[in-house]
Amino acid sequence: MPKRKKTAKLYHYKTSGLPNIWLKGGVVHGDSPYGPTTAIEDLDELHRVISYGLVRQPRPLTGREARFLRIELDLSQKRLGILLNTGEQTVARWEKGRTGNVRALDRALRMLWLAWVKDRKIAETIERIADRDGETAYKADKRIVLTREGGERWDFQRAA
Repeated sequence: MPKRKKTAKLYHYKTSGLPNIWLKGGVVHGDSPYGPTTAIEDLDELHRVISYGLVRQPRPLTGREARFLRIELDLSQKRLGILLNTGEQTVARWEKGRTGNVRALDRALRMLWLAWVKDRKIAETIERIADRDGETAYKADKRIVLTREGGERWDFQRAA
């Protein structure tokens, strides 16, 4: 069985794709038949904490940080572009640091991440809206029926 030991030293976590992430604790070094190994404890939680820290920071996201969040959301550049109502190339340029003012995208990505993590209903609504962007707009005068039956809550329905 290979030897494993925890280290107290700071570990530069380059695998995240972010140049400024250092870990104190939670890193286990060992040896395998193929050479030295490094394992990160509870990687999913670590990435959640990194993401939450990025979303909450007061300064604009860098392109690398935006890419990290997109990957954590398991979205392609194309899908993120659709969800943010922009193009795939705009997302790609943002991630490469080649786009100027992306404040609206920055805010939208933060809200999207929070929706995905905190409130799945909001995330589903964002998905539904993005998926319908290409559809023909409904007639403004089309009947909308609101129902309340048997003391239940009001329900919104669009007539066919």
